[in-house]
Amino acid sequence: MCLTNKERYAVIALLHLALNDRTPIVLEDIAKRQKISLSYLSRLFCCMRKAGLVKSIRGPGGGYILAKPANSITISEILDSVNNKTKLSVCHSLQNDTYEVKYLYTNLWNLIDQEILIYLSKITLTDVIALQKNKN
Repeated sequence: MCLTNKERYAVIALLHLALNDRTPIVLEDIAKRQKISLSYLSRLFCCMRKAGLVKSIRGPGGGYILAKPANSITISEILDSVNNKTKLSVCHSLQNDTYEVKYLYTNLWNLIDQEILIYLSKITLTDVIALQKNKN
């Protein structure tokens, strides 16, 4: 499974917001901590704001917060917000295989892809944070 940088950065940024529990965070802080371009991060947040995942707080002490509770934001929602359609891809070239093998392999990957997307639609930001807390 290969996530794009856009997808990874979006998930990382929202985890950052979820960990700060309703305290507005400025994008510059996330960009510095995660070593993400501020302009790139701004474009991602524009998409996530349109999708209803984040909202901005203006004025002194402002920044971004989650628009809804972390336990109601799924990973698939985040991926979908920054893409037209999330489609996971296989990181393997099939150029030397026969048509039949390519067809069978593609069908297999499509089944795996569907299962992964179903799984990601059940995992919330709170679930991801809880996994880390359970390891400590």
